[in-house]
Amino acid sequence: MPIRAKEKLPKLPIPKLETTLQKYKKTLLPLLDDKEHERVCKIIDDFGAPGGLGPKLQVYLENRREKMDNWSNEYWLNDMYFNIRIPIPINSNPGMVFPPRKFTTILDVARFTARLIDAALDHKDILNRKAFPIDRATSREPGQPLCMAQYYRILGASRIPGKKKDSQYVSPIPKPGEHPSEHVIVMCRSQMYCVPVDAGDRGRLSEDEICSQMLYILDDAPCLSEAQPIGLLTGWTRTLWAEAREDLMKEERNRRYLDLITTSLLVVCLDEALPPSFNCRLQRGENILITKSFNNNTIQACS
Repeated sequence: MPIRAKEKLPKLPIPKLETTLQKYKKTLLPLLDDKEHERVCKIIDDFGAPGGLGPKLQVYLENRREKMDNWSNEYWLNDMYFNIRIPIPINSNPGMVFPPRKFTTILDVARFTARLIDAALDHKDILNRKAFPIDRATSREPGQPLCMAQYYRILGASRIPGKKKDSQYVSPIPKPGEHPSEHVIVMCRSQMYCVPVDAGDRGRLSEDEICSQMLYILDDAPCLSEAQPIGLLTGWTRTLWAEAREDLMKEERNRRYLDLITTSLLVVCLDEALPPSFNCRLQRGENILITKSFNNNTIQACS
């Protein structure tokens, strides 16, 4: 757990079994008639009785709590995310829409995108140094340090599809003295570009250098033949995407590309501006890669 106050962070408590069962009974009241509720309560009482399954599972959870930093985290990730088979967009991943910006030239688009990437790299530098400020509770138990582990699973994290359950890749934090080789993926007209942001001994690319890379991509992509919108597969149901990914992985070149996506810091999608019609917005969403914890879409709306 990458926080300086780890030794002060209490472990997530285990609710008492009796408290959990009583709350469960109350939860069922508006859902069942009296007769059905009485029948289910009898099952609950048998479950929680001495020698029943409930006390045994309670002991299992208490032992799990002693061995792990967070006994419920794995259950939460599996039940709320990895086991779910429906498509990620809308159903799972949140998104934000910022106020529209008018760009005068393609250079403005490149500069804006470079500024976003540069800011993400600033943030990654803080994470690599484990120097991210610790959030603290403001209401209950004021001043209590909060777990910051989730902040280290945003940049460099990918969700890998599975036929029955997804998994997650998180790029490791570099060790002291270690210099990570990092890159971002840029999608433009369904073409995938890998942009290394590592600059060797001098650290990383400057914002101007990143801007030059964006300009090259914006100039190059329209000259290429129309690409197959492979990114659309990432928006399928998780099982279908897992099967498609398995087929893609049979070729060495595809494995290399998919690995670049998985290990990238983030994905940037440079989208073309569309007419403000409902049909256009429904039909032109192929320039995507819904695999990363952090995706940025910049629309090239030049006036």
